[in-house]
Amino acid sequence: MDDEKKLLKVYQKVDNFIYEDKCLWGNCSSKSILSHSHTKSILKNLTVNNENKIYGLTKNFIRRRKGILFDLYTINKASTFHGFCPSHDNDLFKYIESSELEEIDKKAAFLFFTRGIFFEIFQKKSAILRTEKFKELLDLNNLEYNDSFLYFIKGCKVFLETTSPFYESEIYNITENKKFEKINFLFKKIPKKLEISLSTTINPINIFSDKNFSGKPQPIFSLNIIPYKNHGIILLTWLKQHDNFMEKIKNHF
Repeated sequence: MDDEKKLLKVYQKVDNFIYEDKCLWGNCSSKSILSHSHTKSILKNLTVNNENKIYGLTKNFIRRRKGILFDLYTINKASTFHGFCPSHDNDLFKYIESSELEEIDKKAAFLFFTRGIFFEIFQKKSAILRTEKFKELLDLNNLEYNDSFLYFIKGCKVFLETTSPFYESEIYNITENKKFEKINFLFKKIPKKLEISLSTTINPINIFSDKNFSGKPQPIFSLNIIPYKNHGIILLTWLKQHDNFMEKIKNHF
């Protein structure tokens, strides 16, 4: 068995390691439930090749290393995360879950942004668990790993220590005071059913800017591809204070 197959076999043992703990919202101590980054009510009527499945970002680290970004998932497993308790999951996001949206307003954009940020927090927490366990198993099996594993863990920890608290604070402030004007967004409506559900965050500095934000909260925008039954929406959302980082991206949208 070559090393690549050995790596894949070892990774399969940690592939299901995810962060499962209390609700991520504020000081809530209730247990989180398995939610969808786009709710199941949105996804339930979608199919690919007449199967109850949809494309989503791959959760497999080995496949991502090979440049494979998307996998086909059943609706029950598409873009799932342990983010919120039942109360916060229902109460916070009712506005974007009650019906299919034809247009996006600032409140809806903010709620998709909020869900995307907390989805990213969950992903980082889970990635640290998986990668550290993966490293342990590689050592036990005398398999080599490169420094990218260590840099990856370090990057996740830096995000959780610096960037995550900043965005959580901003989100709580906007939620409490209903200051939806503090965000900006762009969206496009696609007049056909999409077969992909995507919720992720992107640092615009990595795309167009050479400015140094080392050790500081990073500017981030959320990218959502939202699949409804008869149309789709592509949505970019960011904090207004980061407008200057989004100029070139807006010009390409």
